[in-house]
Amino acid sequence: MTYIEGSIKGYLFYNEDTSYSVLRLDIIDTDDKNIARYEPTIVVCGFFPRLDAYKNYRFYGEVAEHPKYGIQYQATRYESIVEQ
Repeated sequence: MTYIEGSIKGYLFYNEDTSYSVLRLDIIDTDDKNIARYEPTIVVCGFFPRLDAYKNYRFYGEVAEHPKYGIQYQATRYESIVEQ
């Protein structure tokens, strides 16, 4: 499992009933060097509540290629990054 850290640029889709989210993330940091080729943004998908736009978050998961929508980061969990 890898992580990707960034600022939410905006939502592409959100389902209120299931909390399934599809959002665009401005990449700040990652431990997966292959993700560097997708900079400066990547689409993140997963089940989590609506998150605040323009705040920084760290998502954990894996890069996957969706047959219709292309490269996406499939997140299984997330955490808010607290600025110090």
